[in-house]
Amino acid sequence: MIDLYGRTIDYLRVSITDRCNLRCRYCLPGGEETVAADQERYLNVEEVLRVCQAAERIGIHKFKITGGEPLVRQDCLELIRRLKELPETEAVTLTTNGVLLQRALPELKRLSIDGINVSLDTLKPERFSGIAGLCTDGREIWKQVFEAVKEGAALGIPMKINCVPIRGLNEDEILDFVALTRELPVDVRFIELMPIGAGKAFRGMSRLELLEVIRNAWPEFQKTEEKRGNGPAVYGRIPGSQGCVGFIEAIHGKFCGSCNRLRLTSEGFLKPCLYYKRGVELKTLLRKEAGNEKLEEALRQAVLQKPESHHFQEKDPEHQAEERFMARIGG
Repeated sequence: MIDLYGRTIDYLRVSITDRCNLRCRYCLPGGEETVAADQERYLNVEEVLRVCQAAERIGIHKFKITGGEPLVRQDCLELIRRLKELPETEAVTLTTNGVLLQRALPELKRLSIDGINVSLDTLKPERFSGIAGLCTDGREIWKQVFEAVKEGAALGIPMKINCVPIRGLNEDEILDFVALTRELPVDVRFIELMPIGAGKAFRGMSRLELLEVIRNAWPEFQKTEEKRGNGPAVYGRIPGSQGCVGFIEAIHGKFCGSCNRLRLTSEGFLKPCLYYKRGVELKTLLRKEAGNEKLEEALRQAVLQKPESHHFQEKDPEHQAEERFMARIGG
């Protein structure tokens, strides 16, 4: 479907939970809700599938399963299986922190998952607890996550590491992450810190700052025009490397003009833009057993509500900025 600004909207990010088994300092610090209290808040598998089927009927055929941490939901793999079985689905990918990934990898391989993105902000095991908000030594957890990345790559699954570079936390590891692409068939993507929720308290790094660090060490690093996913990342590589290095710059490299996505929260709220809190409520429609036409019309309205751009860098002219933590709205 084409929005009011001529953009083709063909990608839906589907959050299936706002819970997470980590408490990363810039994302979701604080306590964890109980599963029992949350069940009715979340869309169930049948409801998510109805939304995705309606999305396919209006031209959206690529889906990202995310959270929170999606693998804390026991029916996550069932949802992926059934979504992959829909005849018009082109791609289903997963974003995870990797803590529960190892045991899920054989089934994800069997389901022909189209890609897995693992959020990992440090390659130093001793640093993991401090960033991830753990009260105990997180070295074994870090090892499980890193081994899952390697095992996924060995299985032939397209693997990406998502790293958020933050001043004072992990800025000294940029070259370590880049070097990883020389050793493993894994892409590393540096994602600019979003000033949402707890992220407002930290300072991220821009693509130009990262490129300066990288090219000081590897002058031969060069941009590549390869298409390596459904999103807005710009990629480069060191010649001879097995993987690429991507940059996703929502603030300094504003890519609103080519944004192709909607976001479905775990509570059934459809967001046309990450920045704004406005959107379309789908859970009520689903639970009132609205017909397919009403559901499709709601998705069309979300596409037509998609704004021309966000306002992270300037004053919000409409005072409609999102205020919740990133995990609450779908990372």
